[in-house]
Amino acid sequence: MSSPDKAVILSAGFGYRLDPITRLIPKPLLPFWNEPVLNRTIRTLSSWGVRDILINLHYLPNQIVRSARNTSAACGTRLAFSFEPVIAGTGGALRHAAWFLSDKPFWLVNADIVMDVPRDPFLKCLQRHRPVAVLWMTSRSGPRTVIMRNGIVQAFHGGNPDNPWSYTFCGLHLLTPAIMEHVPGTESSSIIDAYKAALRSGRLVYGIDPQNAFWADLGTPDDYRTAHTGYSRWLKITAREQTADMKLRHLRTMYPGVSFSGSCAVAPSARISPGAYINDSIVMTDVTLGSGCHLSNAIILPGVQLNAPSSQIVMLPGQIEHDLPAIIRTHLHWPEDHCQAEPLPPRGSARSFVPLRHGRRSVIFLSY
Repeated sequence: MSSPDKAVILSAGFGYRLDPITRLIPKPLLPFWNEPVLNRTIRTLSSWGVRDILINLHYLPNQIVRSARNTSAACGTRLAFSFEPVIAGTGGALRHAAWFLSDKPFWLVNADIVMDVPRDPFLKCLQRHRPVAVLWMTSRSGPRTVIMRNGIVQAFHGGNPDNPWSYTFCGLHLLTPAIMEHVPGTESSSIIDAYKAALRSGRLVYGIDPQNAFWADLGTPDDYRTAHTGYSRWLKITAREQTADMKLRHLRTMYPGVSFSGSCAVAPSARISPGAYINDSIVMTDVTLGSGCHLSNAIILPGVQLNAPSSQIVMLPGQIEHDLPAIIRTHLHWPEDHCQAEPLPPRGSARSFVPLRHGRRSVIFLSY
């Protein structure tokens, strides 16, 4: 069968679990090896023969539109956008996209996944078994709540990592137009509701688990960071050592005197002084790192100037809360453009704790 020429990318979510990173960057635009995940997905779909892509929007939509348009123009794909004043869920987003779809199969992709997966197994499964949907599954990671036997999905709940028939749904769908018969008519719904309704009506939902595929769900800051490490490891396992090793060799050439180890994703606009050390960290655009900067498992957001060790998220105070720079000026008399904020993980209460640093001085900002 011919490859689908239409796709829907789900990009409306807030990305709460990635807070505070997503206060500045919408989750679909998180850079993965210096390329926004959404742009990477558009390039993949274009290589699969997709020519028309619809992206649903809600949170920080202007950033998403600008980035997607640039990549789409380079790939030769056409874009449409569906803005949701109230987030409609994955099922509601698809119902709102009904005008965009045709009588042919189409792709549906979550914008917060990193995928490197072959297209043809999905097409072959759809052609051979004629299910209402073919879903990407993995048995090697994730919560593994989906129960699937011989490629046929039996339930979307009840599985666990100890059950050999349990799988994790990876967020890539190949759908037939028949799925629209099962999407709830409510304002908000999940696409899983549509799959459950299809199963109850006797329709088949298939899943495939390609062995040489890479998948990462960028759900939390730790997931985001370890996805880079996992991808480097996957490149080596799949006999692409040259690609993985070239990244470190390139960094050492670009930044002589700087020590790199592990998986280091460093934006080309970053400025790093000799003597700095970076291990398994993400350094975004326009960051300045001094010789005293030793990073390990850190995520450094755009514009930060840092000259101290760190192993967590570092961002500018104004990226945490818009009035924080004024508080720093008024109460601490620090120049806010030379301060760093290192938000601590949630503590299970309505309070958040943010260490603020300026040189060797530090305070903790407590927000209710």
